[in-house]
Amino acid sequence: MDAPLIRACNNEMREHKCSVDSNENDKKSSLIKLLLCLEDTLKRGYHIQDECRREMLVHRRMLMSDYALSPELQSECKNEMVQYCPSLFQQGASGTIGQRGGRMIHCLLAAARKEKSFSSRCLSVVNSLVRAVDPGSDIRADPLLESACRPVIDTLCPRMKPGDSNVILCLLDNLKNARMTEDCEDRLMEVAYLLARDWRLTPRLLRTCQTNLVTFCHLPKDWSMNQDISGVQVGMYLGCLYQQRQQLDKECRSELKRIMHIRTQSIGLMPEIEDNCLTDLAICKNPEIKGEVRKNLKYIVKFPTM
Repeated sequence: MDAPLIRACNNEMREHKCSVDSNENDKKSSLIKLLLCLEDTLKRGYHIQDECRREMLVHRRMLMSDYALSPELQSECKNEMVQYCPSLFQQGASGTIGQRGGRMIHCLLAAARKEKSFSSRCLSVVNSLVRAVDPGSDIRADPLLESACRPVIDTLCPRMKPGDSNVILCLLDNLKNARMTEDCEDRLMEVAYLLARDWRLTPRLLRTCQTNLVTFCHLPKDWSMNQDISGVQVGMYLGCLYQQRQQLDKECRSELKRIMHIRTQSIGLMPEIEDNCLTDLAICKNPEIKGEVRKNLKYIVKFPTM
């Protein structure tokens, strides 16, 4: 474990019981656990000092750039790396960070999005890593995504400051813009696959709707970034919010509609269908996979609920 991170975040670690495994062989795994705990603290609205935040960002970038820092990913995703990312796998974990540069993790994200045979265990490990890195709250945490989208950000989101959590939403809002590049869109959709599956990775929705989720959708008050959450559960919470939309706070209702619109953009759903199918779209397990929504909606039309 890197000493600067522990020094910078020592107070937060003590206050929120973010422990580090003292096992010499588990230091790399402990980094993910520590970042998840600190991210959990942030998401719950607790204050974290600027110095600690800066060190967290440094280590989040390292995690997303260098898959060798995640032993669990190397062991649980070996088959996927060999099958879907063979050229990157041949470089091996001994290659330089410049050679890898986050490409392996993005390759796995792309495969998870497209390949039905992608193992649930590997997906769970990748999901944990992305939760720890949390590019949705700060795109700078994902160097490959940031570099691919920097020209687009400068053009389409020029007023947003570095570290603004709205940057990634601005990019998603502009998926169909003529100035969106193919490289940026590809990297963006790889990350959006998990963002759409886990509302905890969408900072503004989390910030604006947390109270409503607890009040109307029975979200446990002890929810945590450390817990895995299935696609079905995500759909249940989003579906619940949409069903309760008339009772939601104005800001939450507005952000929910925005997120649902972004989901439809990513699969190219026609506006006239979108307007009438948002409730059903919310419960689709994998809205990012083209055909999944149409299959779900076809089922709903065939067997309508009363």
